[in-house]
Amino acid sequence: MLPSLYTAVSGLDAQQRDLDVIANNVANATTVGFKSSRVDFADLYNQLLAGATAPQTQAPTFGGVNPQSVGTGVTIAAIDTDMNQGQVQTTGMPTDLMINGNGFFVVGRDTGAGPTYAYTRAGDFHLDANGNLVTSDGLFVYGYDPNGPATGAPTYPIAIPSVWVAKNPPNPNEPANGAQLESWSIGQNGTVTAVYNGTTYSLGQLALATFNNPGGLQKSDNTRFVASANAGVPLYGTPDAPGFGQVLQNRLELSNVNLGRELSNMLVAQSAYQANARVLSTDNTILQTLVTLGR
Repeated sequence: MLPSLYTAVSGLDAQQRDLDVIANNVANATTVGFKSSRVDFADLYNQLLAGATAPQTQAPTFGGVNPQSVGTGVTIAAIDTDMNQGQVQTTGMPTDLMINGNGFFVVGRDTGAGPTYAYTRAGDFHLDANGNLVTSDGLFVYGYDPNGPATGAPTYPIAIPSVWVAKNPPNPNEPANGAQLESWSIGQNGTVTAVYNGTTYSLGQLALATFNNPGGLQKSDNTRFVASANAGVPLYGTPDAPGFGQVLQNRLELSNVNLGRELSNMLVAQSAYQANARVLSTDNTILQTLVTLGR
């Protein structure tokens, strides 16, 4: 069989995967907090046909000869995630939050043995019937208890109930049982403040997570990431602290997809796919010619 046949097939497979990634980027061009991806290619094993020879300085003299090798195709070396910040959109919605700088919102659910975390830049949150700040699919947004230390892994779901239900025993730093919510806001440092019956209270502080290698995070669904072995251990902290970005209320971080660049990449991938298909067609013609010679 012709080696170029398999080389062309590897090119078709690689360009198809590139088109898959480009299509996903284009499809998520308006997805809040989405981070685009990029395919990196690498050549496959090179078959050595002849080794190099050094120049001969004693009679008979001759010059050196370079090695001769032929490649066997292409493979995908990596699919990288572009973690650059997207554009800012002002929405006027108090539950819309964005991170200006480093960090990810910490979201998750409590399985009974403690929270399971995911990380996101998409701050299009909502309040549920109990006043919990949640994602569109119901995951809690985690932060720190206003009466506890703001360090370590967060375990306190941020909540802003319209009617306060006092704990048992009641905490003197919290609203009275049955107090009515009048207004609330979230500061750049993530502190959640609310006014109940004319008195201002702190309801907690949002937590952020950073990683030594955010590009090593594994993409999940709903514009979220989960930790991986190459992302590093999550570092938790509060917004506006050293190494962490600020939280901006009434704003969203949009997708960082550059449509012009993606469409250009699509044209390049399409041309490369067509070229590899032409090589495949040419190889097929050569094989048919060989079969004809045997008749």
